[in-house]
Amino acid sequence: MNYRAIIGFLVAAIIPPVALALLSPITGGDLIGVLGLIPLLLFFSGAATLLLGVPAFLLLNHFGLVRWWSAAISGIFIGAVVAVVIRAPNIVQLNDLLVMVPIGGLSALVFWMIWRPHHAA
Repeated sequence: MNYRAIIGFLVAAIIPPVALALLSPITGGDLIGVLGLIPLLLFFSGAATLLLGVPAFLLLNHFGLVRWWSAAISGIFIGAVVAVVIRAPNIVQLNDLLVMVPIGGLSALVFWMIWRPHHAA
């Protein structure tokens, strides 16, 4: 794993907490509330990145399949898994998927844009 991958994982882990803090009804759009919620959400986003994102990348990279579309599909899948885990033991709600799936896809695409070989990050 190279430095671009590490930077990509760090940046990808920051995207969900920022997006979720901005969308959260808890903060009411208050900047102080948003900034206060980000570190809490970053812990969980970092865990999801380490437990799901890194293994997905290593598996795809091993087979030479890391492309923008495979990153997006992986991120979408990881976003869905996170939505299911967050709701457990209850059934995941459509609203959860509508929030987490695009955030997962966006995070994975940002990772790919930073990581992609033969291009400056």
